[in-house]
Amino acid sequence: MFSIFVRRFVTGSVGLALMAIGLGLVLTAAGALVVGPLDLMGLMMSADLASFELPARIGWIVIGGSGVIVGSFLLAVAIHVPRAQKVVLIRFDAFPGGGELTMSLQAIRALVSRACLETQGVCHATPDIVLRRRGWSIDCDLTVSDDAELRLLGGAVREHIQKTVERHTGLPVARLRINSALALAGDGRIR
Repeated sequence: MFSIFVRRFVTGSVGLALMAIGLGLVLTAAGALVVGPLDLMGLMMSADLASFELPARIGWIVIGGSGVIVGSFLLAVAIHVPRAQKVVLIRFDAFPGGGELTMSLQAIRALVSRACLETQGVCHATPDIVLRRRGWSIDCDLTVSDDAELRLLGGAVREHIQKTVERHTGLPVARLRINSALALAGDGRIR
């Protein structure tokens, strides 16, 4: 947790610095910002880019603009939270001692997908999971083999998903909807 914060802070700081330096270069080269001679530890530096010839000024504007673009990208990366890091916090107040469990939604999706694939006849599973007040709400799209009996398979998949999710998370499955498609073995098409 701390290292993620440090990485994001450093990335965002570098992005802001690149944006500021790039914007300064663009404004100075365009002549809108005049910076006098700078004294940096005894070294005199002149930042009067407006006195350069036009091709050199255009070059500095391009370099400054690139700095602004790269800095903006780094700042956006530092602020963005990827989908895989979205988590659910489950509190166990009913148990003696209480406690908390933090789980990634991606991990719970993988758990449901694995539970589906363990059932005979399921070829592919794509679950969508949301935690509601009453428990888990699961929509699962299945691709089943053409020799599977959908009536029996649906009940087996439903029971296996409910047992697996409730055992691992401690929360009930409040809503479970299963959509199925038939995979034909001969031509590989899904119907």
